[in-house]
Amino acid sequence: MINKIAAQKIAAVLNEVPGTLRKLAEERQYWRDRALKAEGEHTKLAQRERIEKLASEMQRKGLDASRTTEDCINLLEKKAADGKLDVIEEAVGMSPTGRPFGELMDEMPGNARNELEQYILEGLG
Repeated sequence: MINKIAAQKIAAVLNEVPGTLRKLAEERQYWRDRALKAEGEHTKLAQRERIEKLASEMQRKGLDASRTTEDCINLLEKKAADGKLDVIEEAVGMSPTGRPFGELMDEMPGNARNELEQYILEGLG
Protein backbone atom coordinates (compact mmCIF):
# COMPACT_ATOMS: atom_id res chain seq x y z
CA MET A 1 0.00 0.00 0.00
CA ILE A 2 2.82 2.43 0.83
CA ASN A 3 4.50 1.67 -2.50
CA LYS A 4 1.23 2.30 -4.32
CA ILE A 5 0.77 5.75 -2.66
CA ALA A 6 4.40 6.67 -3.29
CA ALA A 7 4.08 5.63 -6.94
CA GLN A 8 0.95 7.77 -7.33
CA LYS A 9 2.69 10.80 -5.80
CA ILE A 10 5.71 10.31 -8.05
CA ALA A 11 3.45 10.08 -11.10
CA ALA A 12 1.64 13.28 -10.05
CA VAL A 13 4.92 15.16 -9.62
CA LEU A 14 6.25 13.88 -12.95
CA ASN A 15 3.06 15.11 -14.64
CA GLU A 16 3.70 18.62 -13.30
CA VAL A 17 7.38 18.76 -14.35
CA PRO A 18 6.93 19.71 -18.06
CA GLY A 19 4.58 22.60 -17.26
CA THR A 20 6.83 23.85 -14.47
CA LEU A 21 9.90 23.70 -16.71
CA ARG A 22 8.09 25.61 -19.48
CA LYS A 23 6.98 28.25 -16.97
CA LEU A 24 10.53 28.62 -15.63
CA ALA A 25 11.96 28.86 -19.17
CA GLU A 26 9.45 31.60 -20.05
CA GLU A 27 10.27 33.48 -16.86
CA ARG A 28 14.01 33.17 -17.53
CA GLN A 29 13.53 34.49 -21.06
CA TYR A 30 11.47 37.43 -19.76
CA TRP A 31 14.17 38.46 -17.28
CA ARG A 32 16.92 37.92 -19.85
CA ASP A 33 15.14 40.19 -22.37
CA ARG A 34 14.54 42.79 -19.70
CA ALA A 35 18.20 42.74 -18.65
CA LEU A 36 19.36 43.13 -22.26
CA LYS A 37 16.99 46.06 -22.75
CA ALA A 38 18.27 47.73 -19.57
CA GLU A 39 21.86 47.16 -20.67
CA GLY A 40 21.12 48.79 -24.03
CA GLU A 41 19.54 51.80 -22.32
CA HIS A 42 22.53 52.09 -19.99
CA THR A 43 24.91 52.01 -22.97
CA LYS A 44 22.93 54.76 -24.72
CA LEU A 45 22.92 56.91 -21.59
CA ALA A 46 26.65 56.39 -21.05
CA GLN A 47 27.39 57.35 -24.66
CA ARG A 48 25.17 60.43 -24.43
CA GLU A 49 27.00 61.48 -21.26
CA ARG A 50 30.36 60.94 -22.98
CA ILE A 51 29.24 63.03 -25.98
CA GLU A 52 27.98 65.87 -23.77
CA LYS A 53 31.26 65.90 -21.87
CA LEU A 54 33.23 65.97 -25.12
CA ALA A 55 31.07 68.79 -26.53
CA SER A 56 31.56 70.90 -23.41
CA GLU A 57 35.31 70.24 -23.55
CA MET A 58 35.35 71.38 -27.19
CA GLN A 59 33.47 74.54 -26.22
CA ARG A 60 35.80 75.17 -23.29
CA LYS A 61 38.83 74.87 -25.55
CA GLY A 62 37.21 77.01 -28.23
CA LEU A 63 37.62 74.32 -30.87
CA ASP A 64 34.29 74.69 -32.64
CA ALA A 65 33.19 78.13 -31.53
CA SER A 66 30.89 78.60 -34.52
CA ARG A 67 28.51 75.89 -33.19
CA THR A 68 26.32 75.88 -30.13
CA THR A 69 26.83 73.11 -27.61
CA GLU A 70 23.61 71.44 -28.77
CA ASP A 71 24.73 71.54 -32.43
CA CYS A 72 28.05 70.09 -31.38
CA ILE A 73 26.28 67.29 -29.48
CA ASN A 74 24.14 66.48 -32.54
CA LEU A 75 27.22 66.34 -34.77
CA LEU A 76 29.08 64.16 -32.28
CA GLU A 77 26.12 61.76 -32.10
CA LYS A 78 26.30 61.36 -35.89
CA LYS A 79 30.06 60.80 -35.70
CA ALA A 80 29.55 58.27 -32.90
CA ALA A 81 27.14 56.34 -35.12
CA ASP A 82 29.94 56.21 -37.72
CA GLY A 83 32.36 54.90 -35.08
CA LYS A 84 34.52 58.04 -35.04
CA LEU A 85 33.94 59.21 -31.47
CA ASP A 86 37.17 57.73 -30.09
CA VAL A 87 39.27 59.56 -32.70
CA ILE A 88 37.53 62.87 -32.07
CA GLU A 89 37.88 62.44 -28.33
CA GLU A 90 41.61 61.79 -28.69
CA ALA A 91 42.05 64.83 -30.96
CA VAL A 92 40.21 67.09 -28.53
CA GLY A 93 42.33 65.75 -25.68
CA MET A 94 45.54 66.60 -27.56
CA SER A 95 44.45 70.08 -28.65
CA PRO A 96 45.55 73.12 -26.65
CA THR A 97 43.02 75.40 -25.01
CA GLY A 98 41.93 78.43 -27.00
CA ARG A 99 43.65 77.55 -30.27
CA PRO A 100 42.28 76.03 -33.45
CA PHE A 101 43.60 72.62 -34.49
CA GLY A 102 45.97 74.00 -37.13
CA GLU A 103 47.46 76.84 -35.09
CA LEU A 104 50.55 75.54 -33.34
CA MET A 105 52.68 78.54 -32.49
CA ASP A 106 52.79 82.32 -32.61
CA GLU A 107 56.51 82.48 -33.33
CA MET A 108 57.85 84.36 -36.32
CA PRO A 109 61.02 83.31 -38.22
CA GLY A 110 63.13 86.02 -36.54
CA ASN A 111 62.33 84.71 -33.02
CA ALA A 112 64.23 81.41 -33.28
CA ARG A 113 66.45 80.42 -30.35
CA ASN A 114 68.65 78.02 -32.34
CA GLU A 115 69.37 76.89 -35.89
CA LEU A 116 66.78 74.09 -35.84
CA GLU A 117 64.01 76.47 -34.77
CA GLN A 118 65.22 78.96 -37.39
CA TYR A 119 64.92 76.30 -40.12
CA ILE A 120 61.47 75.18 -38.97
CA LEU A 121 60.13 78.70 -38.54
CA GLU A 122 61.37 79.77 -41.97
CA GLY A 123 59.42 76.86 -43.48
CA LEU A 124 56.25 77.98 -41.69
CA GLY A 125 56.58 81.66 -42.54
